Amino acid sequence: MDPLEFQIDEDTFTAIAPNRLPGNVLISYVEVVGEGKVYLGHKHFFEKALLPESSALFSERLDSPEKPINLQQMIEVAEWLVQEYSAFTVGETK
Repeated sequence: MDPLEFQIDEDTFTAIAPNRLPGNVLISYVEVVGEGKVYLGHKHFFEKALLPESSALFSERLDSPEKPINLQQMIEVAEWLVQEYSAFTVGETK
């Protein structure tokens, strides 16, 4: 499976392939957000799911008043990634 890519404005972000995401990343995300720790859950999830350069840019844009990623965009990306990470066939490791 190939890495996942998405675009926000003119920036392209890359996340690791669904069959390469360690299982505890998604489990931890769901549990931490379920406990009401939305910031911590999303921060950890994006740090683990996005490739390092994309993670740094994503984090920077979440704090940027000039070129922000707003809450709605962040949630839409998180929902899309969770769907992609949950949709692969067991045993797909190539």
